Amino acid sequence: ERTFRVDRIRGASPTGASFDPPAGFDPSRYLEGPFFTPSPRDLTVTLELDPAAAWIREVVPFENEKELPGGRYRIELRTPHFAWLVRLLLSAGEAASVVEPPELQEAVREAAARALARYER
Repeated sequence: ERTFRVDRIRGASPTGASFDPPAGFDPSRYLEGPFFTPSPRDLTVTLELDPAAAWIREVVPFENEKELPGGRYRIELRTPHFAWLVRLLLSAGEAASVVEPPELQEAVREAAARALARYER
């Protein structure tokens, strides 16, 4: 049994073929568990979230969470790559910050600089 990531599909076209699902196949069971299962090769990320970025806790599968003073949170998650996380962090603005790793801090810094440069022309 395999699960395929939709974001990795580069193209699809109808074949006209059909199939019979295996006996006992229940697609709803895929909705019961997590959509993301971390791999040992994934990168560990630590974020600090102000109350304005607390929504991130609802949309990102994190492994550890610590409540901080002032309604802030520190969460730890794993991800196979940073691209999606950079975009998410940019959307949170100053309400979210990267604690670790430095490579993600730099990736967010570079993406923010590129976005800012577009408005300095």
